[in-house]
Amino acid sequence: MVRNELLWQETKKAKIKISQQEVSEAVRETMRPFGSQEAFVRFLEYRHILYSDVEEDIKKQLAINKLTQAIKSSTAVTEEELKDYWITQNERIGVSYVVVKPEKYKDEIEVTKEELQEYYDEYKEDFRVPEKVKVDYILIKPDDFADKVSEVSKEELENYYQEN
Repeated sequence: MVRNELLWQETKKAKIKISQQEVSEAVRETMRPFGSQEAFVRFLEYRHILYSDVEEDIKKQLAINKLTQAIKSSTAVTEEELKDYWITQNERIGVSYVVVKPEKYKDEIEVTKEELQEYYDEYKEDFRVPEKVKVDYILIKPDDFADKVSEVSKEELENYYQEN
């Protein structure tokens, strides 16, 4: 929406004009799926859209299309840009790989505890796992229990405190 509004403002600055005939043709194209102008108008009424708003929107869109087409047609592409584009579109990468089944070599390799410890000490940071905390909580709102709790007198509190 913002983009279209900015482009519309640029069409005004560029003094791009759209004839009533162009608007009428575009409106007819828009109406075509509805079969008739009456069906199109009923659709607009159902959607609470004014026919004049549709014409205005189409006029704006036609002007924006003219502006963007003018910009595109005035843009020149250099040989270098074409070459770079062609290379990126047609570049291929060759890959070679070998499938190795670890179980085939498992029996041939023996690693001692010392070698494992040495490897671990050298790459200790790779094995570090960040600390984690798991928290469970229950949300209790005092207002939810206010009607279920009876008033406790100061004397009852003191007695309970003394006994326990």
